[in-house]
Amino acid sequence: MKNLIKKFIPEDFKKEIRTLKLKKYYKKRFLNLKRADNKNIILIGTPEYCNLGDTALALCELKFFEEYFEEYNIVEITDRLYKYEHKNILKFITPDDILFITGGGFLGNLWMDGENLVRDVIRNFSSNKIAIFPQTMFFEKDISGIKELKKTITYWESAKDLLVMTREENSYNFINNNFSNQKVRLYPDMVLSGMNVKKCDRENVVLLCLRNDKERVLSKEVSDKIKQILDKRPEMRIQEIDTIVWDGFSYESREKILYNLLQQFSKSKLVITDKLHGMIFAIVTGTPCVVFDNKTRKISGVYKWVEKLPYIKMVYEKNFEKVLLEFLNDTKTYIYDTALLKKEFDNMAATVQKWIKREEVKDE
Repeated sequence: MKNLIKKFIPEDFKKEIRTLKLKKYYKKRFLNLKRADNKNIILIGTPEYCNLGDTALALCELKFFEEYFEEYNIVEITDRLYKYEHKNILKFITPDDILFITGGGFLGNLWMDGENLVRDVIRNFSSNKIAIFPQTMFFEKDISGIKELKKTITYWESAKDLLVMTREENSYNFINNNFSNQKVRLYPDMVLSGMNVKKCDRENVVLLCLRNDKERVLSKEVSDKIKQILDKRPEMRIQEIDTIVWDGFSYESREKILYNLLQQFSKSKLVITDKLHGMIFAIVTGTPCVVFDNKTRKISGVYKWVEKLPYIKMVYEKNFEKVLLEFLNDTKTYIYDTALLKKEFDNMAATVQKWIKREEVKDE
């Protein structure tokens, strides 16, 4: 009977009910935010959508604060909490709060939801100290991209004290070339600080983690060729996987779902990917990986931090077959040593600490 009743409820009414439930849920979340009398760091824009690469960034950013800024009260305001409780959050944040915007790849005009969130934070809190965790910036070289770049420049110039961190040289150079007197620093993607993944036995599984969106440049011919090569290895099981996981994802379940995915990487023999965090998940789990670049070139940019790792190889459409076959025959065991980039994250923390204290921030 309930299903029959639901069938005849108008969609607009169902949508209204869902909206009311969401408002109630985020109101409760907002009321649970705890601020200190002073020394508050507010992390804004962490994802409540099902991109586990961005989820991993958020968790590593929180770990970064725990390790280097334990004297501060840390408040996390997710993208949806910021949206649903916008008016209350404008009152919640004070001029003395230090604001951080989560890292990722959404600066620019490819992913305008993230870009607009950054603009909104700057517009509403231009007098606050605002830092952006390591990001990729990419504007299309068309009319729309040029127009949006001009808008972003205007917003950034309105900020009293903005510190921007990028995770690869393309974005670092782009900002230096297009923004006047902007403090910009180059540090690794936050997930390269490491994830605590349990080791397990490898299986004869090859993970295909390939894009199917506007950042994809890998041709169908190459992806078909990869599958043809793997088909000739009957001992290998091919598993198509994504860093976007819809089933069961929520703010409360994000860590569990992320680590379930990392376990899949950890027990596989090989990863083939054109996703940045497909590569990074392979890195932190010690899983051999054949990686292709994407439209924004963020993968090749971030790869420079880890190019000495023997189990991660950047390839191109003309030369991937040799590397793929080498990895299929590889029997070595690899473990990611977080000491590789520890100095970079120490330097990032030192830069941020100087910036908070209003000391001069210099390039390391």
